[in-house]
Amino acid sequence: MEYEKKTYKSFVVGMILFGISFMLPICLMGKISADIIIRMMYLISFSYMAMLGKVIYKHQRIYWLSSYTYEMAKKMDPKRRELIAENFMILTLKVFLIFVVYCMLATLFRASFILDTITIILLIGFACMCKLEEKPKFK
Repeated sequence: MEYEKKTYKSFVVGMILFGISFMLPICLMGKISADIIIRMMYLISFSYMAMLGKVIYKHQRIYWLSSYTYEMAKKMDPKRRELIAENFMILTLKVFLIFVVYCMLATLFRASFILDTITIILLIGFACMCKLEEKPKFK
């Protein structure tokens, strides 16, 4: 099976949609609290990452990840490429779901913006430390 031609079209389209989706919370300013608007923007960001993970998995575009070039991905064994893409998709989905649960609890208990920020830093830090080439231990 031949590896697909290098493309960033769906990545660019996704970034444009990501930018447009940020307009919704901004349009709601004054109608709902700033904490909710900020959480909505964070949720949009994490949902974009989860969707990006799905696209990378579906098309094995691991060269979108900073660790791999297109040439490396093209020469890589398809099973290894699939494993890396699958691990990235699972990781982004789990981080997104954890943050959704956090947002529900944070809204219910009126958590501060500082706690939101600390939670995001910890989630992103955790995600960055995961090795994509190994079988995930959290699967």
